[in-house]
Amino acid sequence: MTRSGKLGALSLAVAGVLFLLYPAVRPWHDESTVDGAVASMGSGAWVAAHAFAMVGFVLVPLGLLALRDLAAGRLVLALGGVLAALAVRRSGTLPRHSGLLLGLGLLLFLPQFFMPAPVRVAHGALLAAGCAWLASTLWRARPPR
Repeated sequence: MTRSGKLGALSLAVAGVLFLLYPAVRPWHDESTVDGAVASMGSGAWVAAHAFAMVGFVLVPLGLLALRDLAAGRLVLALGGVLAALAVRRSGTLPRHSGLLLGLGLLLFLPQFFMPAPVRVAHGALLAAGCAWLASTLWRARPPR
């Protein structure tokens, strides 16, 4: 296994432990009452539990990056790009095409490995533009009413 594969596996393993710790450490009180909500949310364990979940959610995509070294992992990455572009298109909130470049860049991620350096650099520029366009759109987006 490659170093990135091992780091990916470690990221997923740690995320799994953190997702287990999240509900195990979280204080459980009747949060439908003010006293219960204060008892739970005012606890250091509440903060720690939610920090575990947040770090777990960061580690999962980092762990999934290890899949990019497999042919199947790159295909899933391409599919994810298409699904992300479709989700943006159907959102009704974001401009319909604002996920197009990122989706296209992810879709072309596998084929670009078989291209000469200038095409691979252009692919990097496509991904950068797609990320910037979608980030800019999300930054300015207003929540749906």
